Amino acid sequence: MAQMIRDAIIPLAALRDHAGLVEEALEAIVAYNAGVELAQESGSALLSELPPTTRVSLLRDALASPNWSERQSAAEHLGKLGPAAKEAVPDLLRHLNSDNPRVFAAAARALGRIGPEPGVVEGLISAIASDTEDPQVAPIEALIDIGPPAIPQLVAALRHDWLAESNDIREGAAYALGRMGPTATEAVPGLVEALRNDCSYVRRAAYLALQAITGHDFGNDYNRWYEWLQTWDGGGG
Repeated sequence: MAQMIRDAIIPLAALRDHAGLVEEALEAIVAYNAGVELAQESGSALLSELPPTTRVSLLRDALASPNWSERQSAAEHLGKLGPAAKEAVPDLLRHLNSDNPRVFAAAARALGRIGPEPGVVEGLISAIASDTEDPQVAPIEALIDIGPPAIPQLVAALRHDWLAESNDIREGAAYALGRMGPTATEAVPGLVEALRNDCSYVRRAAYLALQAITGHDFGNDYNRWYEWLQTWDGGGG
Protein backbone atom coordinates (compact mmCIF):
# COMPACT_ATOMS: atom_id res chain seq x y z
CA MET A 1 0.00 0.00 0.00
CA ALA A 2 2.72 2.50 0.95
CA GLN A 3 4.52 1.77 -2.32
CA MET A 4 1.30 2.29 -4.30
CA ILE A 5 0.78 5.67 -2.68
CA ARG A 6 4.39 6.68 -3.38
CA ASP A 7 4.01 5.55 -7.00
CA ALA A 8 0.91 7.71 -7.30
CA ILE A 9 2.30 10.80 -5.60
CA ILE A 10 5.55 10.99 -7.59
CA PRO A 11 3.84 11.67 -10.97
CA LEU A 12 1.34 13.97 -9.20
CA ALA A 13 4.23 16.27 -8.33
CA ALA A 14 4.45 17.13 -12.02
CA LEU A 15 0.80 18.20 -12.10
CA ARG A 16 0.99 21.28 -9.91
CA ASP A 17 -0.82 23.30 -12.58
CA HIS A 18 -3.67 20.80 -12.74
CA ALA A 19 -5.20 21.03 -9.28
CA GLY A 20 -8.41 19.33 -10.34
CA LEU A 21 -6.63 16.22 -11.56
CA VAL A 22 -4.52 16.10 -8.40
CA GLU A 23 -7.61 16.35 -6.20
CA GLU A 24 -9.35 13.54 -8.09
CA ALA A 25 -6.30 11.30 -7.84
CA LEU A 26 -5.96 11.89 -4.10
CA GLU A 27 -9.65 11.16 -3.60
CA ALA A 28 -9.15 7.89 -5.45
CA ILE A 29 -6.28 6.95 -3.14
CA VAL A 30 -8.36 7.73 -0.04
CA ALA A 31 -11.26 5.68 -1.42
CA TYR A 32 -8.93 2.77 -2.13
CA ASN A 33 -7.56 2.90 1.43
CA ALA A 34 -11.09 2.94 2.85
CA GLY A 35 -11.96 -0.06 0.71
CA VAL A 36 -8.96 -2.00 1.99
CA GLU A 37 -9.85 -1.21 5.61
CA LEU A 38 -13.47 -2.25 5.01
CA ALA A 39 -12.34 -5.52 3.46
CA GLN A 40 -10.07 -6.22 6.43
CA GLU A 41 -12.90 -5.50 8.88
CA SER A 42 -15.29 -7.73 6.91
CA GLY A 43 -12.70 -10.51 6.80
CA SER A 44 -12.23 -10.34 10.56
CA ALA A 45 -16.00 -10.45 11.10
CA LEU A 46 -16.39 -13.48 8.85
CA LEU A 47 -13.47 -15.22 10.53
CA SER A 48 -15.04 -14.74 13.95
CA GLU A 49 -18.16 -16.62 12.81
CA LEU A 50 -16.22 -19.79 11.96
CA PRO A 51 -15.68 -22.65 14.45
CA PRO A 52 -12.40 -22.21 16.39
CA THR A 53 -10.78 -25.28 14.80
CA THR A 54 -11.56 -23.96 11.32
CA ARG A 55 -10.24 -20.52 12.23
CA VAL A 56 -7.00 -21.99 13.54
CA SER A 57 -6.54 -24.08 10.40
CA LEU A 58 -7.07 -21.08 8.12
CA LEU A 59 -4.80 -18.88 10.18
CA ARG A 60 -2.07 -21.51 10.19
CA ASP A 61 -2.23 -21.51 6.40
CA ALA A 62 -2.00 -17.71 6.44
CA LEU A 63 1.19 -17.92 8.52
CA ALA A 64 2.83 -19.44 5.45
CA SER A 65 1.85 -16.52 3.21
CA PRO A 66 4.66 -14.79 1.28
CA ASN A 67 3.10 -11.50 2.40
CA TRP A 68 4.53 -10.40 5.74
CA SER A 69 1.47 -8.36 6.69
CA GLU A 70 -0.73 -11.43 6.24
CA ARG A 71 1.61 -13.44 8.46
CA GLN A 72 1.52 -10.69 11.07
CA SER A 73 -2.28 -10.51 10.95
CA ALA A 74 -2.60 -14.29 11.21
CA ALA A 75 -0.38 -14.36 14.29
CA GLU A 76 -2.37 -11.55 15.90
CA HIS A 77 -5.67 -13.37 15.29
CA LEU A 78 -4.22 -16.59 16.72
CA GLY A 79 -3.21 -14.68 19.83
CA LYS A 80 -6.79 -13.47 20.25
CA LEU A 81 -7.93 -17.10 20.29
CA GLY A 82 -5.67 -17.85 23.25
CA PRO A 83 -5.33 -21.50 24.34
CA ALA A 84 -7.80 -22.54 21.63
CA ALA A 85 -5.00 -21.89 19.11
CA LYS A 86 -2.53 -24.33 20.67
CA GLU A 87 -2.33 -26.35 17.43
CA ALA A 88 -0.59 -23.34 15.87
CA VAL A 89 2.23 -23.32 18.42
CA PRO A 90 4.80 -25.05 16.15
CA ASP A 91 4.07 -22.54 13.35
CA LEU A 92 4.35 -19.57 15.68
CA LEU A 93 7.59 -20.89 17.19
CA ARG A 94 9.09 -21.00 13.70
CA HIS A 95 8.24 -17.34 13.26
CA LEU A 96 10.39 -16.46 16.26
CA ASN A 97 13.18 -16.84 13.69
CA SER A 98 11.54 -14.33 11.34
CA ASP A 99 13.71 -11.49 10.10
CA ASN A 100 10.60 -9.29 9.97
CA PRO A 101 10.29 -7.55 13.36
CA ARG A 102 6.51 -7.17 13.12
CA VAL A 103 5.94 -10.83 12.34
CA PHE A 104 8.39 -11.79 15.08
CA ALA A 105 6.65 -9.61 17.68
CA ALA A 106 3.18 -10.79 16.69
CA ALA A 107 4.24 -14.44 16.93
CA ALA A 108 5.84 -13.90 20.36
CA ARG A 109 2.79 -12.14 21.77
CA ALA A 110 0.48 -14.81 20.36
CA LEU A 111 2.51 -17.52 22.10
CA GLY A 112 2.23 -15.63 25.37
CA ARG A 113 -1.55 -15.56 25.06
CA ILE A 114 -1.80 -19.21 24.07
CA GLY A 115 0.13 -20.21 27.18
CA PRO A 116 2.78 -22.67 28.34
CA GLU A 117 2.37 -25.36 25.72
CA PRO A 118 5.44 -27.60 25.17
CA GLY A 119 8.32 -25.63 23.73
CA VAL A 120 6.72 -22.20 24.21
CA VAL A 121 8.64 -20.96 27.26
CA GLU A 122 11.96 -22.27 25.96
CA GLY A 123 11.34 -20.70 22.56
CA LEU A 124 10.43 -17.33 24.02
CA ILE A 125 13.45 -17.29 26.33
CA SER A 126 15.76 -18.04 23.42
CA ALA A 127 14.07 -15.29 21.40
CA ILE A 128 15.02 -12.65 23.97
CA ALA A 129 18.55 -12.63 22.55
CA SER A 130 18.88 -9.77 20.11
CA ASP A 131 21.27 -8.60 17.41
CA THR A 132 20.47 -5.04 18.50
CA GLU A 133 21.69 -3.16 21.56
CA ASP A 134 18.79 -4.25 23.81
CA PRO A 135 16.95 -7.51 24.50
CA GLN A 136 13.81 -8.19 22.50
CA VAL A 137 10.74 -6.78 24.25
CA ALA A 138 7.94 -8.93 22.75
CA PRO A 139 9.20 -12.30 24.08
CA ILE A 140 9.70 -10.77 27.54
CA GLU A 141 6.13 -9.45 27.53
CA ALA A 142 4.90 -12.86 26.39
CA LEU A 143 6.70 -14.58 29.26
CA ILE A 144 5.13 -12.12 31.69
CA ASP A 145 1.73 -13.01 30.21
CA ILE A 146 2.41 -16.71 30.83
CA GLY A 147 3.30 -15.90 34.42
CA PRO A 148 4.16 -18.47 37.13
CA PRO A 149 4.40 -21.50 34.79
CA ALA A 150 7.40 -19.79 33.16
CA ILE A 151 9.25 -19.07 36.42
CA PRO A 152 11.34 -22.28 36.73
CA GLN A 153 12.76 -21.88 33.23
CA LEU A 154 13.34 -18.16 33.70
CA VAL A 155 15.32 -18.95 36.86
CA ALA A 156 17.30 -21.52 34.90
CA ALA A 157 17.98 -18.89 32.24
CA LEU A 158 19.76 -16.77 34.83
CA ARG A 159 22.46 -19.44 35.11
CA HIS A 160 25.43 -19.72 32.79
CA ASP A 161 24.98 -23.47 32.32
CA TRP A 162 21.63 -23.47 30.52
CA LEU A 163 20.59 -22.03 27.16
CA ALA A 164 21.37 -18.49 28.29
CA GLU A 165 24.23 -17.87 25.91
CA SER A 166 23.94 -14.10 26.11
CA ASN A 167 23.52 -11.47 28.76
CA ASP A 168 20.45 -10.25 26.84
CA ILE A 169 18.68 -13.45 27.89
CA ARG A 170 19.77 -13.14 31.51
CA GLU A 171 18.76 -9.49 31.66
CA GLY A 172 15.39 -10.23 30.04
CA ALA A 173 14.73 -13.17 32.35
CA ALA A 174 15.42 -11.03 35.42
CA TYR A 175 13.18 -8.28 34.11
CA ALA A 176 10.31 -10.71 33.46
CA LEU A 177 10.64 -12.19 36.94
CA GLY A 178 10.57 -8.73 38.49
CA ARG A 179 7.39 -7.87 36.59
CA MET A 180 5.73 -10.92 38.14
CA GLY A 181 6.31 -9.46 41.60
CA PRO A 182 5.80 -11.51 44.78
CA THR A 183 4.46 -14.48 42.80
CA ALA A 184 8.06 -15.10 41.72
CA THR A 185 9.53 -15.68 45.20
CA GLU A 186 11.08 -18.98 44.09
CA ALA A 187 13.35 -16.92 41.84
CA VAL A 188 14.94 -14.97 44.71
CA PRO A 189 18.02 -17.21 45.28
CA GLY A 190 18.77 -17.24 41.55
CA LEU A 191 18.38 -13.48 41.31
CA VAL A 192 20.72 -12.96 44.26
CA GLU A 193 23.29 -15.12 42.50
CA ALA A 194 22.78 -13.07 39.31
CA LEU A 195 24.10 -10.04 41.21
CA ARG A 196 27.54 -11.60 40.72
CA ASN A 197 27.21 -11.52 36.92
CA ASP A 198 29.96 -9.66 35.11
CA CYS A 199 27.42 -7.57 33.13
CA SER A 200 26.13 -4.41 34.81
CA TYR A 201 22.81 -4.61 32.95
CA VAL A 202 22.17 -8.10 34.30
CA ARG A 203 23.10 -7.02 37.82
CA ARG A 204 20.77 -4.03 37.67
CA ALA A 205 17.88 -6.11 36.29
CA ALA A 206 18.43 -8.69 39.05
CA TYR A 207 18.48 -5.99 41.73
CA LEU A 208 15.27 -4.36 40.46
CA ALA A 209 13.60 -7.77 40.31
CA LEU A 210 14.63 -8.55 43.90
CA GLN A 211 13.28 -5.22 45.02
CA ALA A 212 9.93 -5.83 43.27
CA ILE A 213 9.59 -9.40 44.55
CA THR A 214 10.74 -9.00 48.15
CA GLY A 215 10.01 -5.37 48.96
CA HIS A 216 13.57 -5.00 50.29
CA ASP A 217 16.25 -2.73 48.90
CA PHE A 218 19.93 -3.51 49.34
CA GLY A 219 20.97 -2.02 46.02
CA ASN A 220 22.98 -4.35 43.81
CA ASP A 221 25.26 -5.31 46.70
CA TYR A 222 25.54 -9.10 46.49
CA ASN A 223 26.94 -9.51 50.00
CA ARG A 224 24.06 -7.67 51.66
CA TRP A 225 21.46 -9.62 49.67
CA TYR A 226 23.24 -12.88 50.47
CA GLU A 227 23.29 -12.12 54.18
CA TRP A 228 19.58 -11.30 54.10
CA LEU A 229 18.87 -14.48 52.13
CA GLN A 230 20.29 -16.63 54.96
CA THR A 231 17.51 -15.45 57.27
CA TRP A 232 14.73 -15.17 54.67
CA ASP A 233 11.65 -17.27 55.33
CA GLY A 234 10.94 -17.77 51.61
CA GLY A 235 7.86 -15.62 51.47
CA GLY A 236 8.46 -12.06 52.56
CA GLY A 237 10.24 -12.17 55.88
